Amino acid sequence: MKRRDYFVLFLSGIMVYGAFALLQKVPGYMDAEYYFGQGIQLVTAHNLNEHFIWNFLNDPAALPVAGFSFWLPFTSFLSAAGMWLTGSTSFFAGRIFFILMAAGIVPITAKLAYYFTDKRRGAWLTGGLAIFSGLFFPYLTITDTFTPFMFLGGLFFLLLLEIQELPSRSKKEYVFWGVFGIVAGLMTLTRSDGFLWVLGGFLGIFLLNRKNLVSTKIIFLCILFLFGFGLVMLPWYLRNYQLYGGILPPGNGLMLWLTKYDDLFVYPYSLISTNNWLSQGYLSIVNDRLSAIWLNVKTLLSAGGVVLLWPLMAIGVWKNRKQLPIIVGMVMLTMIFLVMSIIFPYAGERGGFFHSLSALQPLLWALVPCGLDALVQWGVDHRNWKTDRAWKMFGSALVSLAGCLSVFMMFTKLQNGVEGVPWNETQQTARMVDAEIIEKTDNKEGIVMVNNPPGYTLATGRMSVMIPSSGPEAVLSVCNDYSIDFLVVDNERGEIKELLAENGPLESTFKLLYENGSVWVYEYRR
Repeated sequence: MKRRDYFVLFLSGIMVYGAFALLQKVPGYMDAEYYFGQGIQLVTAHNLNEHFIWNFLNDPAALPVAGFSFWLPFTSFLSAAGMWLTGSTSFFAGRIFFILMAAGIVPITAKLAYYFTDKRRGAWLTGGLAIFSGLFFPYLTITDTFTPFMFLGGLFFLLLLEIQELPSRSKKEYVFWGVFGIVAGLMTLTRSDGFLWVLGGFLGIFLLNRKNLVSTKIIFLCILFLFGFGLVMLPWYLRNYQLYGGILPPGNGLMLWLTKYDDLFVYPYSLISTNNWLSQGYLSIVNDRLSAIWLNVKTLLSAGGVVLLWPLMAIGVWKNRKQLPIIVGMVMLTMIFLVMSIIFPYAGERGGFFHSLSALQPLLWALVPCGLDALVQWGVDHRNWKTDRAWKMFGSALVSLAGCLSVFMMFTKLQNGVEGVPWNETQQTARMVDAEIIEKTDNKEGIVMVNNPPGYTLATGRMSVMIPSSGPEAVLSVCNDYSIDFLVVDNERGEIKELLAENGPLESTFKLLYENGSVWVYEYRR
């Protein structure tokens, strides 16, 4: 592969992702709204404060709260960088670096494939698969963690290859391990499970030096790796220590003891405990994890395996099973799968594993040409296929299949959104609700309790708080503790509407201001 090939692949990625990005006018769902909104906060207010509360795990005192106590900031930093560069806070400006990164994934993946196959056609095939990324396609052009995590994951394996190919005693190895630590640090600053990739880095060091495990070189490489990691993460850990008295916010550990996904929104946070987790019974604990395992297997085959390409990937893994990137990659895949299925099953099955899988996707795509090589060779040996002709036919078919799936996924999401609302209409309801509140009460600053606080605050600028999931007493407690003025209920929180309709504590404290059949707006009467 020549540099020109990689440049053409990169340019093709920019054209495809840039064109489809124009179809997405707004972030579309809570995660992307969160990171984009916090990017705006960073650019306009020059701080990381959040003017909303979307969970209560870290016992927030009052609005605004310190930002990124649960999710991590690198995605918002990228969004803010695009806004700073352009001088605009538009959604497209906030995605400039995401589009560039999405395009950058293409040549990185092609480079990995060229290493495994040593064939230009294999690299081009993989580049096509990275451009038309299947189930990931609608998410690589928005402000979510998919794009930076996939880009950094690709760099992780590319650096591993570069280090492996260096001549012995090359001084570049020491520089590369420092850079490797920076990449692992950025992955940790992107997602909580990014820290697992630090373990992947240590695994790479030990595997590359397995003939002499007890040596000063291994110790020095580990120090260099940790130095690079510390350059990225130490400022963030010091900030957390100043705020929380520890390098991690204390409430995040409660994720271990959820009994269902909605426990994430329990109030007060003290209701989440080890005893409560054990009280559900071992049968329920095991069943929930088996369910998560099954759902994550389906995600692995459909998203990671691009529905039909996983057999070719599996062949590629087997053919290259002794290669360092494959060993590290499969260990990381196993580790991530187990963490997202057994330790955090509810987050894992609700999209956590899908997000985590993105870091491994460049490696998985790069293995497809290896599997196709094996398939074509079988046809040559048993069916008199012609190698070049078969490669062109199957390679074109695979990219076309991925392209059709990607376009289908994009337009399906544009039409139906993530939660049944057309993608580009996801902020309209919040704006309409806020206009009704202002018209009927002339209250422009009162705090709203709603099911998607980051999205509501992004759309309206009004402070907002999550509706708790622990019953009517919790709703009243949140209203009093956080000075709530209004409650907005949609069809996703039908249980709250039922509680309001009953002759109970909520019915007497909330006055209906507005309803249109899909959303109900109440004023809280103290």
